[in-house]
Amino acid sequence: FGSIATVPRVATPRVEPPWLADPEWTKKDATTRVAVRRAWAQDVVAATTKAPQLGFKVSASKHWTVLSSADAAFTKKAVAAAEAARDWFSKRLPELVVEPPLPAVLRVFDSVDHYRALLAVRGDEREFDAASREIYAVNDRDNGGPNGFGPVLRGVLWNVLDDFDPAVLPALPRWLDHGFW
Repeated sequence: FGSIATVPRVATPRVEPPWLADPEWTKKDATTRVAVRRAWAQDVVAATTKAPQLGFKVSASKHWTVLSSADAAFTKKAVAAAEAARDWFSKRLPELVVEPPLPAVLRVFDSVDHYRALLAVRGDEREFDAASREIYAVNDRDNGGPNGFGPVLRGVLWNVLDDFDPAVLPALPRWLDHGFW
């Protein structure tokens, strides 16, 4: 232990989304803010689809770019569930739903283990990652039926809320997340 030398920590600069990096963000008009967020979301989704990770196939749906490592049948079901959830939110919460939606990715995992590995690295169990604009769905063979698509429903809800205002998700209390689970 005596031979171990301390190494100074070197912080790497993090590229913040425009609304976090710009101190004048709240003073901009709503149209400008939406345009800047839309451009940022397009860049994030484009970068994700250029390097979708090994085993993921890229396709498109009505509202999202789909990256799937699952078989075509489950991917079709997950996309249909996500589209139905967004349509339901559009009818029930029209004041929150941004039309057209900001670009996002629906990432479909074929293995619960791969999904859990991602969550362990992220350190967050929410089914939507605002920084990467990804909604997560998983082919959980042990949790079939209506409960199997609960994560897709919650991911779409978090996506809708984030599209409405990027400050909503960080401000949500964890008990509300757990209530939706």
